[in-house]
Amino acid sequence: MAGPVCSCCVFLEKEEEDLLLSELPFLDDSKKTSREKRKRIVRWTLDHRIPFAIGMADVEEIDCENILRATEKSMERAVAKLGLPFSLALVDGAHLRLNFPHRLVPKGDAVSVRIALASNLAKHYRDSLMESYDTQYPRYGFAEHKGYGTLKHRKAIREYGASPFHRLTFAPLCRETDLATLSAWVAGGEISSHRYEIILKKRG
Repeated sequence: MAGPVCSCCVFLEKEEEDLLLSELPFLDDSKKTSREKRKRIVRWTLDHRIPFAIGMADVEEIDCENILRATEKSMERAVAKLGLPFSLALVDGAHLRLNFPHRLVPKGDAVSVRIALASNLAKHYRDSLMESYDTQYPRYGFAEHKGYGTLKHRKAIREYGASPFHRLTFAPLCRETDLATLSAWVAGGEISSHRYEIILKKRG
């Protein structure tokens, strides 16, 4: 419900994949991996100098284009940032249209070591980013729930309203913010006029 979408592109040789499995046998879908285990995964990646890059799309792009296109952009940016030659990328997901050679693997982080590694690196990066935003928006508890729609997060939104850092076209956020607040954000440069128009259109 808040924050950017983050993707990771990782380049893993077959020998490195075998080593990863032997040293970190618990590697799995990032949503099933504890924070401490993710830290070990990140440390292993850095220690072994595995090439990886993070791509992001911010809330402006999520609201103005939609979450699917924002996700595609974050993936394309991760690949471009890594900048290594490759013949085919394994991509977690379905119904994605990407501008690089790829094969879509639905629920790929549960079946591919490479995708699982990228998934954990992306989640670690995004979680750290959300923790940093907790100091800017302390009312919402981003350090705890990382922007997901938990009961505590929803309660905070009902009590304080949404922020420009929220995905304002998402239900129920779209109607949680009054027009006067949205107009003030535009005037203050906190959201763009284009995003404002998209939110109004979404509200109907």
